[in-house]
Amino acid sequence: MGSYINPKIECYSGKYVLTNVYAPTSDKENLQIRLIDTLKDKLAIFEGENIIIGRDFNILLDQKLIKREVVVI
Repeated sequence: MGSYINPKIECYSGKYVLTNVYAPTSDKENLQIRLIDTLKDKLAIFEGENIIIGRDFNILLDQKLIKREVVVI
C-alpha cells in the first residue's frame, strides 16, 4: 500500500517531524487514496509542529505532463 516514516528530531533551531512518503503507482488510485488518508491521520498528532514532507506520491495531476519515452538510435 505504499510506505511512510515519521521520525521526530530536535536540533539547535527547533523540533521537526520528518516524513518521507512513497506512494503506490498511479494505476493504483484506491491504494494512493488510502495511503494519503492514513498519512493525514498519522500526522494529525503533530498538529502545530514543524513537519517536513519528502515525497514520491506517484500522482499525476495533469495528463499533459506525462513524459514520453525518447528512443535514440
